[in-house]
Amino acid sequence: IAVRSHFDEAAKKSGASKVPLFYVYIAKGQGAYGEPVAPDVTAAEIVKLGLVEKCAQGVYKTQVVIEKSTFGVAAQRAPGLGPDAAIVVLSSVF
Repeated sequence: IAVRSHFDEAAKKSGASKVPLFYVYIAKGQGAYGEPVAPDVTAAEIVKLGLVEKCAQGVYKTQVVIEKSTFGVAAQRAPGLGPDAAIVVLSSVF
């Protein structure tokens, strides 16, 4: 919520008409878990991309189209949450 507020405020200050969509998920095993308002289709795409495996050597970045919107994706392992866990951030402009 704090990040969303930051983007809203930055958009107001710059006069931008678009505010980025921003989601954070925890990918663990064969699941992806976000805040209650985070779309299930986005979680399913995270699982499909296999991001936990792809970020084994460090930060993994890519782009993906979900429901006609392009998202930048970054994932990094989160060993404190287990050997099969990563933090995944998606951002788009609508």
